[in-house]
Amino acid sequence: MTAGNVYTVAGSPGGQSGASSSGTAAASTMLNDPEGVAVSGSGLFIAEHRQLPVVEIAATTGTQYGISMTAGDMYVISGRTGQCAVGFDAKVATQSDLDQPIGLHIGAAGHAGDLYIADHRQQPDSRRSPVPTRPSGPSP
Repeated sequence: MTAGNVYTVAGSPGGQSGASSSGTAAASTMLNDPEGVAVSGSGLFIAEHRQLPVVEIAATTGTQYGISMTAGDMYVISGRTGQCAVGFDAKVATQSDLDQPIGLHIGAAGHAGDLYIADHRQQPDSRRSPVPTRPSGPSP
C-alpha cells in the first residue's frame, strides 16, 4: 500500500451488499451497511448495521474467542447474522442479541483491549457490551 492512497480492505470493491460466512477472505467479504469501525492489534472490527453482527478481520493467525482465525479473513465475533433481538446481557458474544449495531470503541486503561458495542435498537442507547479482544484473554 502507498501512503495517501485509498484501498478496499473489506467488502466488495464493486459495491455489492450481502452477508458472508465466517472464514471468508476480507477482500471477498460481502458487507451490508457497515456503520462503525474500530482497530486494535488483534484486528479490524466492523459493526454491520443491516446484517446485525459485529465482525473482525483478523490481523494474525491464531485462536480468539475459541474461534480458529486466519489473518486477513472475516469472522463474526458478536451477534448473529440476520437475527435481531433485544437483550444481549450475560450471553456468549457469538450468541448475543444485537439489533442494528452502529458504533464500536476499544477500551483503554483498566479496560484496554475490550470492545464496546453501541446498538441503535437496544434501549437505553447508552447500553454497551464489553467483548475482550485480546487473543490471550478469556472467551466472551
